[in-house]
Amino acid sequence: MGDASNNYHRRKNGAKVEGKIQCLLCGSWYWNVGTHVRQRHDMTAREYRELHNLEVRKGIVSVELRKKMRQNALDNNMDKQLIRAGKATRFKKGQAGVGVYERSPITIERLRRNQKLSYVKKEVL
Repeated sequence: MGDASNNYHRRKNGAKVEGKIQCLLCGSWYWNVGTHVRQRHDMTAREYRELHNLEVRKGIVSVELRKKMRQNALDNNMDKQLIRAGKATRFKKGQAGVGVYERSPITIERLRRNQKLSYVKKEVL
């Protein structure tokens, strides 16, 4: 099957599929693999990424869809709306719970490789 980070794949018959991403579970092609795995394979996009050792922070939507979604957000001034709405919910310095979350194994490995673990608590690893 294909690599989810690659945006151009070939079908089994050799026909090129441009723009779609192949599901690594069933081999079908989609604009948004995250939605597909939720609906058809009953798993979250994060579970899918972890299962296939994909970076959790990386999206699993096609480049074309990502561009379209970005343009729609800009056309609707979502950037300004998010900034305005987010002021009430931003973390404050010293607030309990800031930065406390479970990192995926692939993220921990990436942090190790980049030597950025000085701020990561040992018990998280």
